[in-house]
Amino acid sequence: MNKEYFHGTWAGHAYTIMSRGFELGHWGHGNVRGRGVYIAQNVASAALWTFGDIIIRCRLLPGTRILWMDGRFDQRVINSLRREFGQELLDLGPHFHKAIPHNKQLTRQELFHLTSYILMHPRRFRSSWAVKGKKARYRDAWLRLSRLHEQLKRHNYDALGDRSFAYWDSDEVLIFDPARVIPVSAHKLFRSGDDWNETFSLSEPIDLEELRVISEKAQEEEE
Repeated sequence: MNKEYFHGTWAGHAYTIMSRGFELGHWGHGNVRGRGVYIAQNVASAALWTFGDIIIRCRLLPGTRILWMDGRFDQRVINSLRREFGQELLDLGPHFHKAIPHNKQLTRQELFHLTSYILMHPRRFRSSWAVKGKKARYRDAWLRLSRLHEQLKRHNYDALGDRSFAYWDSDEVLIFDPARVIPVSAHKLFRSGDDWNETFSLSEPIDLEELRVISEKAQEEEE
């Protein structure tokens, strides 16, 4: 798999990524579909997630399997899952991990439609979030999304991709295992135009020593 991808990041993290590879850090911004590494097929999408205008050009390990979602689901399949496993499964509720018995594995078709139902319509499970503040609600749903990933891994999927075109950055890919994402080079991001017609370009690759200085400066400013 030689296709290149892009990852937008805070300048303070850029050196660590390029010198040690991608790692799963603390939950937070950019985890809307659960825990993992978020990459995009075009620079414009990755630019949404930059803090300090640094873009990491990267590639995936050969054999990485992506389940591409297109925003559609078959209501007949959803109704069948509701009858068999209950509403808890569809709402990604607090007991989602108990909704499917250990000796039961969803078919690929069931998994595709369930994932699309949940992820492309996130309001369906927000009502079941914890009620101890915004961060607590976000973390609760984020952890349960990771349980959905376990079902995907059983079918040997390594990632979720978005082809729904519901949002202008809908080419995003979530990679479950950060070791599958190989950082190739770091670049400064340049923006031009206005909000309605903004264009992006990348600098030449940043030397690793220069990137270390940039990251240290960003961390000092953050403190």
